[in-house]
Amino acid sequence: NEGDLVWDPMCGSGTTGVEALLMNRRSILSDVNPLSRLLARVKTRYIDRKTLEDAVQRVVDLYSPANENEYPIDSLQAINVDHWFLSETQQSLRGLRRAIESENNEKVREFLLVVFAATIRRVSRATTQQGRLFLDVETACVDALPTFLKRAEIAINGVSSIPNNGEETIEVIDHNLKQPLPTKYSNSTGLVILHPPYFNSYKYSSVNSLELAWLGYDHAIV
Repeated sequence: NEGDLVWDPMCGSGTTGVEALLMNRRSILSDVNPLSRLLARVKTRYIDRKTLEDAVQRVVDLYSPANENEYPIDSLQAINVDHWFLSETQQSLRGLRRAIESENNEKVREFLLVVFAATIRRVSRATTQQGRLFLDVETACVDALPTFLKRAEIAINGVSSIPNNGEETIEVIDHNLKQPLPTKYSNSTGLVILHPPYFNSYKYSSVNSLELAWLGYDHAIV
């Protein structure tokens, strides 16, 4: 019924939360993967178009490629970054990440980080046609900014068009399904939607290892 609580314990990118929002249901979205929680927060949080467009323009104005000394990202040590990214692409991504980190509004900064995450694999030497990472050198892009801007427009269209009550009706939490759901949720949940990771032939977090590393997470411990 409208207003009832839906729990997605492996929320992935947060689509269940979006659908609950559109159908006037409340939802709890949980995942052990920090990238999933970031995606879920951003996809279900309304921000008006002008605010987002202004933020993207600030990134463009501040952007310039940066080398490892100018903007170090320690978590990149967890992946073979030189295997998956051209050196020019690495500098471009470092420059984008540095520009994004200058955003003072946390919610807007999280939006920009999601756009950044959506850019990473598309400019890498990894194919975007498979879940697992496979080398596809021809797809690599030297300059990540054009791809970032394309993904930003898509994300702006989505975030600026959802209902403006997600932060009141949707909660995103860090929760391992091996542990019981906190009582305040379990006693009131009307529906559990469970669609567990289906990449069962290899470690699930490796699917997003490139994105996690560039966002500052070590995928090996996710």
